[in-house]
Amino acid sequence: MQNDTLLRNWFGGKLSYRKVERTAMSNVSKVSIAVTPQQAELLRDAVESGANASSSEIVREAVRDWSAKWATRKNDIEHLRELWAKGKASGAPKAIDFEATQEKARQKLNAARNHGG
Repeated sequence: MQNDTLLRNWFGGKLSYRKVERTAMSNVSKVSIAVTPQQAELLRDAVESGANASSSEIVREAVRDWSAKWATRKNDIEHLRELWAKGKASGAPKAIDFEATQEKARQKLNAARNHGG
């Protein structure tokens, strides 16, 4: 469903109206966000240049990008929790000789270098 409407923009203390053809978007929630003057300028420039139809379009794209990063971060957090639980379940901590462990690692590294692997 399309209709002509006045789109009101408020950027940096300047209120402007322009007639646009809009497509009704179902399942959309309106939220208000605060941005720095520099960010507002970037939004304004992108819209005025025609690169984006509206600041809302830019914000929706940013939220999609953030959503993908957030999903990855949540997976990373869950993986760390699993590793933590596995470590706790492995029993009481035991003393370890770091110098001996480093020496074994050095020997393995040297052996791999000497044998081409």
